[in-house]
Amino acid sequence: MPLVTVRYDPHVVDPRLIPGLGNVLCCAVSSALTVPGNPDAHLAPEDVEIKFEEIGRLDKHCLPLGIHIVANDYPERSANRDLRREKIQNAVSEFLMETMLPVPDKGSRFIWLCLVKGSFSFF
Repeated sequence: MPLVTVRYDPHVVDPRLIPGLGNVLCCAVSSALTVPGNPDAHLAPEDVEIKFEEIGRLDKHCLPLGIHIVANDYPERSANRDLRREKIQNAVSEFLMETMLPVPDKGSRFIWLCLVKGSFSFF
């Protein structure tokens, strides 16, 4: 289950973008990180957990829009992690371009895909 944390500055990023961005990220992350042939690495949009956090007055050196993605590492994902990140980045960029709301300029937003050794279980 990938965990996506979106941190945004509500003074720069229009909060009306957030619901649509969440929908785009669920689909883009599940599609980009699915590994055909590996049932442990098969994802559906509802498998992606997304948290939104407003950047606060005490936060320092934050870009207006940051997307952090943490997911289990599998050899098939690691082999082409940059291509997988680019797929997510392209989906988010397309969404931002299609919206009529103000968005941060390129260079003031990022996606950080972290593939980690982890263990997850429902209990």
